[in-house]
Amino acid sequence: MTATAPIVPIGELLGPSISGPATSAPGPVVTPEMTQKFHDLMQRTGGESTPSAEGKNVVATVLERQSGEIAQLESSLQSFVHAAPGMDLQELAAAHAVVVRDVAMTSAKLGIATSVAQGSKQSLQTLLRNQ
Repeated sequence: MTATAPIVPIGELLGPSISGPATSAPGPVVTPEMTQKFHDLMQRTGGESTPSAEGKNVVATVLERQSGEIAQLESSLQSFVHAAPGMDLQELAAAHAVVVRDVAMTSAKLGIATSVAQGSKQSLQTLLRNQ
């Protein structure tokens, strides 16, 4: 499995158009804890295929991971809702793009996990029926 490229902050992608002159409206507040959590999430490897020591099955592990991602998405959406009134149009457009991307990625991951779980269920049912 190949490693993924690091995620570039949106400010670096859009350049000076976002950073521009300072405005009186504050942007979203990013705490050091949020930054550390983000870096920890980015450092995790997604290709762990060895069974866990606790004996959890793959579906339970996927459900826990998806639950965490959905909670993080909800937190991100709440931050956006609270920060949006103080943003100028460029900041709002950039933040909106990030939120839309996050929602789309979480939806896609959830859809994939659902398909894998349904396929596993059908395979298990077929195996049990054939015995």
